[in-house]
Amino acid sequence: MPCLPSISASLLLLIGLTAIRTHAWQPMGTEPGCPAYSTLLPRNAEYRKHCEGPDSDPHWPCFTLWYGDLGSVTAILPGGDTVPDDHFLLKDGNKIDFTTRDPKQPFTLSWLFDDVELAYDNFDAGSGCYRITLRHQSHSRRRIWVSDEHGKDRDIDTDHHGETSKTLCDKWVHVHVKEDGGT
Repeated sequence: MPCLPSISASLLLLIGLTAIRTHAWQPMGTEPGCPAYSTLLPRNAEYRKHCEGPDSDPHWPCFTLWYGDLGSVTAILPGGDTVPDDHFLLKDGNKIDFTTRDPKQPFTLSWLFDDVELAYDNFDAGSGCYRITLRHQSHSRRRIWVSDEHGKDRDIDTDHHGETSKTLCDKWVHVHVKEDGGT
Protein backbone atom coordinates (compact mmCIF):
# COMPACT_ATOMS: atom_id res chain seq x y z
CA MET A 1 0.00 0.00 0.00
CA PRO A 2 2.91 2.46 0.20
CA CYS A 3 2.50 3.22 -3.55
CA LEU A 4 -1.16 4.11 -3.20
CA PRO A 5 -0.60 7.73 -2.08
CA SER A 6 1.71 8.39 -5.05
CA ILE A 7 -0.75 6.84 -7.45
CA SER A 8 -3.51 8.94 -5.94
CA ALA A 9 -1.40 12.09 -6.19
CA SER A 10 -0.52 11.29 -9.81
CA LEU A 11 -4.14 10.51 -10.59
CA LEU A 12 -5.27 13.79 -8.99
CA LEU A 13 -2.65 15.70 -10.97
CA LEU A 14 -3.82 14.05 -14.20
CA ILE A 15 -7.47 14.84 -13.42
CA GLY A 16 -6.56 18.44 -12.54
CA LEU A 17 -4.59 18.95 -15.76
CA THR A 18 -7.41 17.44 -17.79
CA ALA A 19 -9.89 19.83 -16.18
CA ILE A 20 -7.64 22.80 -16.93
CA ARG A 21 -7.19 21.68 -20.53
CA THR A 22 -10.93 21.14 -20.94
CA HIS A 23 -11.78 24.55 -19.51
CA ALA A 24 -8.80 26.49 -20.83
CA TRP A 25 -8.71 30.22 -20.30
CA GLN A 26 -9.76 32.32 -23.26
CA PRO A 27 -9.18 36.03 -23.67
CA MET A 28 -12.23 38.19 -22.98
CA GLY A 29 -14.40 38.57 -26.04
CA THR A 30 -13.40 35.22 -27.53
CA GLU A 31 -15.73 33.03 -25.49
CA PRO A 32 -18.32 31.20 -27.57
CA GLY A 33 -21.27 33.49 -28.19
CA CYS A 34 -19.33 36.69 -27.39
CA PRO A 35 -18.28 39.19 -30.04
CA ALA A 36 -14.56 39.22 -30.74
CA TYR A 37 -12.46 42.32 -30.19
CA SER A 38 -10.74 43.82 -33.21
CA THR A 39 -7.08 42.93 -33.51
CA LEU A 40 -5.24 46.21 -33.81
CA LEU A 41 -1.46 45.90 -34.03
CA PRO A 42 1.15 48.65 -33.54
CA ARG A 43 2.49 50.34 -36.67
CA ASN A 44 4.84 52.88 -35.10
CA ALA A 45 6.65 54.14 -38.21
CA GLU A 46 3.40 54.85 -40.08
CA TYR A 47 1.80 56.39 -36.98
CA ARG A 48 4.80 58.71 -36.42
CA LYS A 49 4.77 59.76 -40.09
CA HIS A 50 1.22 61.11 -39.72
CA CYS A 51 1.19 62.27 -36.10
CA GLU A 52 4.64 62.98 -34.70
CA GLY A 53 6.99 63.41 -37.63
CA PRO A 54 8.49 66.77 -38.55
CA ASP A 55 6.62 66.72 -41.88
CA SER A 56 3.30 65.39 -40.54
CA ASP A 57 0.20 66.93 -42.11
CA PRO A 58 -1.33 69.42 -39.62
CA HIS A 59 -4.80 68.46 -40.91
CA TRP A 60 -4.35 64.68 -40.38
CA PRO A 61 -6.45 63.67 -37.32
CA CYS A 62 -4.61 61.83 -34.54
CA PHE A 63 -6.26 60.35 -31.46
CA THR A 64 -5.06 59.70 -27.95
CA LEU A 65 -7.00 58.05 -25.16
CA TRP A 66 -6.46 59.96 -21.94
CA TYR A 67 -8.53 57.36 -20.15
CA GLY A 68 -9.22 53.90 -21.53
CA ASP A 69 -7.55 52.09 -24.42
CA LEU A 70 -8.29 50.19 -27.62
CA GLY A 71 -7.68 46.77 -26.07
CA SER A 72 -11.37 45.91 -25.87
CA VAL A 73 -12.92 47.60 -28.88
CA THR A 74 -14.71 46.45 -31.95
CA ALA A 75 -13.69 48.59 -34.91
CA ILE A 76 -16.09 48.89 -37.84
CA LEU A 77 -15.28 50.35 -41.26
CA PRO A 78 -18.51 50.74 -43.23
CA GLY A 79 -18.57 50.26 -46.99
CA GLY A 80 -15.02 49.18 -47.57
CA ASP A 81 -12.87 46.18 -48.22
CA THR A 82 -10.25 47.26 -45.68
CA VAL A 83 -10.08 45.30 -42.42
CA PRO A 84 -9.65 47.32 -39.20
CA ASP A 85 -6.09 46.15 -38.55
CA ASP A 86 -5.02 47.44 -41.98
CA HIS A 87 -6.74 50.80 -41.41
CA PHE A 88 -5.77 51.78 -37.86
CA LEU A 89 -2.18 52.81 -37.16
CA LEU A 90 -1.35 52.37 -33.47
CA LYS A 91 1.70 53.99 -31.94
CA ASP A 92 2.59 51.05 -29.68
CA GLY A 93 1.27 48.10 -27.70
CA ASN A 94 -0.32 50.36 -25.08
CA LYS A 95 -3.11 50.98 -27.62
CA ILE A 96 -3.82 54.54 -26.53
CA ASP A 97 -2.44 56.59 -29.45
CA PHE A 98 -3.66 56.00 -33.00
CA THR A 99 -4.49 57.44 -36.38
CA THR A 100 -5.79 55.95 -39.61
CA ARG A 101 -4.33 55.11 -43.00
CA ASP A 102 -6.98 57.22 -44.74
CA PRO A 103 -8.69 60.08 -42.86
CA LYS A 104 -11.55 60.07 -45.41
CA GLN A 105 -12.60 56.53 -44.33
CA PRO A 106 -15.36 56.66 -41.69
CA PHE A 107 -15.07 54.33 -38.70
CA THR A 108 -16.83 53.40 -35.49
CA LEU A 109 -15.16 52.19 -32.30
CA SER A 110 -17.37 50.34 -29.82
CA TRP A 111 -16.06 49.55 -26.36
CA LEU A 112 -17.44 46.13 -25.48
CA PHE A 113 -19.40 45.78 -22.27
CA ASP A 114 -19.17 49.55 -21.69
CA ASP A 115 -21.97 50.41 -24.11
CA VAL A 116 -20.19 53.47 -25.49
CA GLU A 117 -18.99 54.23 -29.00
CA LEU A 118 -17.23 56.84 -31.07
CA ALA A 119 -18.03 57.35 -34.76
CA TYR A 120 -15.81 59.40 -37.07
CA ASP A 121 -16.81 60.68 -40.54
CA ASN A 122 -17.11 63.64 -42.94
CA PHE A 123 -13.39 64.45 -43.15
CA ASP A 124 -12.61 67.53 -45.28
CA ALA A 125 -8.99 67.50 -46.51
CA GLY A 126 -8.92 71.24 -47.18
CA SER A 127 -9.91 72.33 -43.68
CA GLY A 128 -8.93 69.23 -41.72
CA CYS A 129 -12.41 69.21 -40.14
CA TYR A 130 -14.34 66.02 -39.34
CA ARG A 131 -17.39 64.98 -37.36
CA ILE A 132 -17.25 62.96 -34.16
CA THR A 133 -20.42 61.30 -32.89
CA LEU A 134 -20.54 59.76 -29.42
CA ARG A 135 -23.15 57.26 -28.25
CA HIS A 136 -23.92 55.99 -24.76
CA GLN A 137 -26.46 53.44 -23.56
CA SER A 138 -28.50 54.87 -20.70
CA HIS A 139 -28.17 51.73 -18.57
CA SER A 140 -24.36 51.88 -18.60
CA ARG A 141 -22.36 53.52 -15.81
CA ARG A 142 -19.67 54.39 -18.35
CA ARG A 143 -19.65 57.38 -20.59
CA ILE A 144 -17.45 58.77 -23.33
CA TRP A 145 -16.29 62.31 -23.97
CA VAL A 146 -13.90 64.00 -26.36
CA SER A 147 -11.82 67.14 -26.08
CA ASP A 148 -9.72 68.91 -28.68
CA GLU A 149 -6.17 70.12 -28.17
CA HIS A 150 -7.28 73.58 -26.94
CA GLY A 151 -8.08 73.75 -23.24
CA LYS A 152 -9.37 71.08 -20.90
CA ASP A 153 -13.08 71.45 -21.64
CA ARG A 154 -15.21 68.59 -22.92
CA ASP A 155 -16.14 69.43 -26.49
CA ILE A 156 -18.49 66.45 -26.84
CA ASP A 157 -19.86 64.52 -23.85
CA THR A 158 -22.53 61.86 -23.38
CA ASP A 159 -23.16 62.97 -19.78
CA HIS A 160 -26.70 64.17 -20.59
CA HIS A 161 -27.11 62.74 -24.10
CA GLY A 162 -27.55 59.27 -25.53
CA GLU A 163 -26.01 60.56 -28.76
CA THR A 164 -24.20 63.79 -29.53
CA SER A 165 -22.09 65.06 -32.46
CA LYS A 166 -19.76 67.91 -33.21
CA THR A 167 -17.44 68.97 -36.02
CA LEU A 168 -13.84 69.39 -34.88
CA CYS A 169 -10.96 70.90 -36.82
CA ASP A 170 -7.97 69.98 -34.66
CA LYS A 171 -5.12 67.59 -35.33
CA TRP A 172 -5.36 65.99 -31.88
CA VAL A 173 -8.48 64.42 -30.38
CA HIS A 174 -8.43 63.32 -26.72
CA VAL A 175 -10.84 60.48 -25.95
CA HIS A 176 -12.03 59.52 -22.46
CA VAL A 177 -13.96 56.32 -21.74
CA LYS A 178 -14.66 56.30 -18.04
CA GLU A 179 -17.19 55.48 -15.35
CA ASP A 180 -19.70 58.28 -14.70
CA GLY A 181 -18.80 60.70 -11.95
CA GLY A 182 -15.08 60.76 -12.81
CA THR A 183 -13.15 63.65 -14.25
